[in-house]
Amino acid sequence: MTEYRHDIAVVASRNRQVELNLKDRPRLFRGASVIIALIALLGYFSWHAWEVVSPPELAIISPDESFVVYDRDFVLEGTVTPGSELFINNSEVLVGEDGSFSQNVNLHSGANEFVLTAKKPYSSKVIVSRTVYYKTNDVVKRLESSVTN
Repeated sequence: MTEYRHDIAVVASRNRQVELNLKDRPRLFRGASVIIALIALLGYFSWHAWEVVSPPELAIISPDESFVVYDRDFVLEGTVTPGSELFINNSEVLVGEDGSFSQNVNLHSGANEFVLTAKKPYSSKVIVSRTVYYKTNDVVKRLESSVTN
């Protein structure tokens, strides 16, 4: 049961009466609004700080794991978080504004390992490695001849 007297609300609850000064309402709302605004600002700055220090995303489009090719010329392709630096076997690679990259490489016979390293200015590194197997026509002919014998 609530009874109002001038600027005071008397609330009866379980045989207790509590008097609330109705003039204090604006101060309560103002305090709650300030607290909510501070929590929102803290969340906003935390989210942006996380974006700065989180490692970049690195996705390799080509090649897949343990890829086999029969041509010496090959193109490594992928995407990285825009604004990141990218290195393939410690050589810097140009990254487009959208984060895409494409690097022509010459393969030697056998296994060719590529270590891709991506880093944003204030983050940790992301390292991905891919192995491309280049089989020359001589190797293919030797394999075919060994299978038929």
